[in-house]
Amino acid sequence: MQKLTTATLSSKAQITLPKDVRNMLGIGHPGDLVGFLVDPEACVVKLTRVEAVPVDEEFTEAEYRKLAKLCKQKGKKTFKDAGALLRELKR
Repeated sequence: MQKLTTATLSSKAQITLPKDVRNMLGIGHPGDLVGFLVDPEACVVKLTRVEAVPVDEEFTEAEYRKLAKLCKQKGKKTFKDAGALLRELKR
């Protein structure tokens, strides 16, 4: 069931995520990462918790392009974990 929760935009165009939203995402500590899934055609933004996974190697330019392409695709491709995303980028 969907629920509308609001937050007021500050003079610096910032918002504080309401407590129930932070609890749902499992965030609330300084340094926690929040991702924004943006669908400009539908004017929809979805929030998600993001976990940084350190890697020893840098992405190639081709992998960055592939990642950008994945972000723009319809169908909302998801990955079970960061390893699955990295395997997709390496293909």
